[in-house]
Amino acid sequence: MPLTMPQEVKRFKFKIGSAGLPLSQVITQNGNYWIGCCPLCGHAHDLRGVSEGEFEPNCLVKTLDPKTYTAWVKLYPEAANFTRVTLVPPEG
Repeated sequence: MPLTMPQEVKRFKFKIGSAGLPLSQVITQNGNYWIGCCPLCGHAHDLRGVSEGEFEPNCLVKTLDPKTYTAWVKLYPEAANFTRVTLVPPEG
């Protein structure tokens, strides 16, 4: 199952950046970079060392749990229009 970080979901605000892509806040957990709440699916993604630029998340929830994905898109309909996000590096 896809990983969810409830504290990050609570803080999430859907925003489009200047490049026309959803902004995705990067967080650091145990020295690794993560998307804490993906704007496209609402779940966390391991970034494997990437912390900025464009990124195409592998939103497994779309196929593994379509009901959950549908609920996310109901909250944020514009999420269905994108496959890539702009990573916003962590502050500090």
